Amino acid sequence: MVVNSYYECEYCKTKLRLRYQVGYFDIPVNIYCPKCNSHISGSIFIDNDNISISENLIGAIKVSHEDYEYVYELSTEFLVDKCKTKEETKPFDLTMFMRSNPFDEEKRERQNNLLWFNKNILTFINRIENVYNLLNNKKIDLIKRFFLESDDVFLKDLRMEYDYNKIINKVDAMLATKHYVNTLLMRTMPKRVFENIYNVMHVKVRRIVTNHPNEMKRFLSYLDEDYLELYLNRIPKFIVDYIKVIGQLIPIYDNYSNFNVIDFGKKGISTLSIDAMSVIYKKGYELLCDSIDLVIGLYNIESNGQFDIFTDGRYDFTTKLNSYNSKYNKFETFTSFQSDLFDGIKGTLNNVIRNAEGHNSIFIDGIKQEVTFVNKHKGKKTTYTISFLEFGKMCIDLYVAILYIWEYCYQLTKLKAVLVDAIELNYGK
Repeated sequence: MVVNSYYECEYCKTKLRLRYQVGYFDIPVNIYCPKCNSHISGSIFIDNDNISISENLIGAIKVSHEDYEYVYELSTEFLVDKCKTKEETKPFDLTMFMRSNPFDEEKRERQNNLLWFNKNILTFINRIENVYNLLNNKKIDLIKRFFLESDDVFLKDLRMEYDYNKIINKVDAMLATKHYVNTLLMRTMPKRVFENIYNVMHVKVRRIVTNHPNEMKRFLSYLDEDYLELYLNRIPKFIVDYIKVIGQLIPIYDNYSNFNVIDFGKKGISTLSIDAMSVIYKKGYELLCDSIDLVIGLYNIESNGQFDIFTDGRYDFTTKLNSYNSKYNKFETFTSFQSDLFDGIKGTLNNVIRNAEGHNSIFIDGIKQEVTFVNKHKGKKTTYTISFLEFGKMCIDLYVAILYIWEYCYQLTKLKAVLVDAIELNYGK
């Protein structure tokens, strides 16, 4: 069902027709006045009966007349046509639903899984925050009790595969926690990402351990508390921050696998907040730069036989990696090497976007749905302009890269416990 509502911009009084697709899920709104570029935001709430609707928008005032100058499409699930004038709008445009190829059952199932995740997002946030807080504070008995007694539907299914009574130490609890959280997050991963992340353990890390067992043990012994803090605290916090805004990205997820065929001149998105995504991007950028050292160590072992031997010789590992004039240059240098260790990670960072967010130098063209990032450094100005859709996909790509890094962290933490600390693992046996 498509509903039409009529509004006036609160500032310049431009008359707008908002045409939105009603489904089972609330619609976040982030659009811009076509004349004065004022931000119009809020939500359209869909009641459980799929009939009752309430609109709560800021920056525009609802009016009773049906006169309008411009048309905006709004949708939680689908890409929308960009803002059109009244003259450009056909009287019988297809709905967003019909334009989205609704008969692709696999695509629709993935979309519904993500919509369902977003509808229950507060539960997932609570679960992820709490299990990692318990793990970080070594509350092993409480984790065990939760896994054994909670009525969480995922845990009910997982209890058929694993005996959580065997959790007797922090590493067992870590293994169980990561397995559980991966199950929660599967719905937030684009197609095939989970299978590729699974290969981090079964192909990439296993290959290095098999070929260089002694050097791998030496590298694991080198890893310190900063590395553990990254795994137990920083990455889970970023994941929580990301999934708080995932509801704004659903139309991009729905088109992720064929993103290169989208006509960015015509197609857009009505849910994305550039300000919110810029903050997410900066957080993910810093985290990825700080955590890439783990993969660099693995790369050195595989390519040069020792974790502290680089292409130009042997150095103290930390000193060498701190010698680059920026985190970005270090990241770009190493991820340019031809190694499958960097698959899913390379090509995800843009220094102009990161610096522009830090300096509040972001300029939005709401009509074209383009954002320009400006980086001013030592008298030089660099600009980077992309569509809202492209920026949203960059944020998803960055999230995926963090998931890869998290899997490396997880595998190395587990191996350190077994190979260095000689802790016996019971979970999963």
